[in-house]
Amino acid sequence: MNTEPLVKTETSTPPVSALPPTMSLALPKFFKGDPVTYFVIVESQFTVANILSDEQKFTQLTARLDPEILAEVADVIRNPATRNYPALKEALTKRFTQSEEERLSKLLGHMEVGDRSPGQLLRDIQNLAGAEVPENLIRGLWLKKLPALTQQMLQALSTSLSLQQQADIADKMHSVQPSPTVSAVSPSPSA
Repeated sequence: MNTEPLVKTETSTPPVSALPPTMSLALPKFFKGDPVTYFVIVESQFTVANILSDEQKFTQLTARLDPEILAEVADVIRNPATRNYPALKEALTKRFTQSEEERLSKLLGHMEVGDRSPGQLLRDIQNLAGAEVPENLIRGLWLKKLPALTQQMLQALSTSLSLQQQADIADKMHSVQPSPTVSAVSPSPSA
């Protein structure tokens, strides 16, 4: 005697697409200095959370942006014709991406080692320069920003070393060099 029902019923488990879209959404704070990387991360999060429609993306993004960022794109979010995710993404990217002139100015003038390691400085220069700037130009800019002793040591080494190998050597030198100190001289009190 067979006791199995003739019609099998399936358990009602909701399909993945029916899960609430905000279930695993964790958007980072907006990267003013690098909106392109920000949107790579955001769109990965949208995929993980199964947020597929532009309307959902627009709503989720505007709900999580800081008021100062929203103020920069108020014209986009208030206008029904541009009230969509692609328009918002484009506006944020255009308004917060540095112009070519700003990037070059920063590369040529204001960027210094500071608290960074030489390798970190190199990565910052590479990010600012973009893929279109030749490696030999990046190498020259980077070397000029390093302390004189580090420059001399790297120039004495073979130029056949890759830029990354030179950065590794500079990082090792940086880690063993004493940090610069300032000594104050005060006049001795006269009697």
